[in-house]
This record gives sequence, structure tokens and C-alpha cells, in this order.
Amino acid sequence: MQCITKGKKVIAVPRLEKYKEHVNDHQKEIVELFNEKGYIIGIAGVEQLEQALEKVKSFKPKQYIRNNKKMLKIIEDFIG
Repeated sequence: MQCITKGKKVIAVPRLEKYKEHVNDHQKEIVELFNEKGYIIGIAGVEQLEQALEKVKSFKPKQYIRNNKKMLKIIEDFIG
């Protein structure tokens, strides 16, 4: 997330449950979503890495802005 918030180019490959790399496939969902939004170059597996390395040369990531307002409101309401 630090790289994305700083506007760095990121190629991401999710760790998968079927390989026992993780307990579920939430990383796959995040990589797909961030790829669709233009924040990263997301790939499903390392067999796509060569294409991603070519794409990264001209890739300009969209600016990611954290939306903490909703979370702050929940915390404020809870405390208040």
C-alpha cells in the first residue's frame, strides 16, 4: 500500500489458497480490483510477468487516495 500511495509502479501477483500460500483468496480480489482501477498492474500468475514488465514501461498509475472519513466517523460515533 505504501508504494501505491506514493505513486510507484507496482506489479502484483496474489498469493493463492490453492497453493497453501494463504488461507483464502482475498489477495486475488484486491489485485483484480486495484488493476481495474489503474493503481497497479495485476497479474494472475508469474507466466504473465514478461508481459507485465513490458507494460510497466509506459504504465502511469492512477493516484490512490485513502478514504478514511467513513472509518473516522464510525470511531467518532462510537466514542461519542
